[in-house]
This record gives sequence, C-alpha cells and structure tokens, in this order.
Amino acid sequence: MKSVQPGAAPPWDSLSNLTVVIGNPTGRTDFNSSQTGSQPQPPQTVARLVPVLNSLATETVTLSVDFTTIYDAVVGNIPEDAAQPVASLSFRRGDTDGNGNVTVFDALLIAQYLANLKTASQLGVLNAASVNHDGAAGDKITIVDALFIAQYKALLKNADYTPRQ
Repeated sequence: MKSVQPGAAPPWDSLSNLTVVIGNPTGRTDFNSSQTGSQPQPPQTVARLVPVLNSLATETVTLSVDFTTIYDAVVGNIPEDAAQPVASLSFRRGDTDGNGNVTVFDALLIAQYLANLKTASQLGVLNAASVNHDGAAGDKITIVDALFIAQYKALLKNADYTPRQ
C-alpha cells in the first residue's frame, strides 16, 4: 500500500486530456478523458450539476440526467445495462412541499425552515430556493422566497415572481 504525503502526487496516474464539450442548444454535455499508466484510478468527479429553476409557478420542469455512453479504452463501450440509470426529477418553482401546487402553505414551510422548525429533508430545497434568484453559485433559501410566494398567491406577482403591472 502506498501512502501520500500532503501536497505530493497521488499514487495513481492522473487524468490527461480531459475535455468538456457543452452543447447548450441540445442540452448534451460530453466529458472525455484518458488515463495514463496501468494503475486503476479511483472515481473522479468531473462535473457537478447545479440546477436553477427559471420557470413559472404553474409549470412542472423535469430534469433528466442520462449517461448514454460509457467507454473504457480497454473494454470499449460498456454495455448500457452496466451504465448508470437515467436520473429524472420533477420540480415546480415555489412548490416547497412537493404536492404539485404552489400555495401559501409553501411560504409557511419556508418560514418554518428558516426558524429551524423544519429540516431541509422536509421541503423541496430546489423548489424553495429558486423562487428568488439570489445566488451567484446557486440560489439560497431566504425569507424573500416565502414573501414572493405569498405575493404571488395574493396576485401581487406573476407566475414568474415578477411584479404585476
């Protein structure tokens, strides 16, 4: 067994030639890399998905992540049944409780979460955080999200949480 000193190179060879191709019009992203040397390499995180909902409170958005091809230089294409399954999740901006509708209860749930009366596992975090777009690295859950939902339900905001004219 090899040990690694802080700041030293790991005992395995690193990825070389990592390229990322993002096809925004098609929604397809390709990650291509190759491994040098003969040592097996531990799993590498090559991407982190941070979705931001930009839809209406009346729309459900489905996010699907599919690994269509996993290729190994020695084995070739890995059979599809060995690849990761499709991950598919549905979201509705502002639907904090996940019941399919945006109600004043969703605003209350956010307020309870912020007062430490509810945990993150008790609400749809992405649905709650995406009401008010307020974070450069991803949206945050704040009382403004609850306020925007309440204003939407009182017909003071549109379904995209912008002020009504």
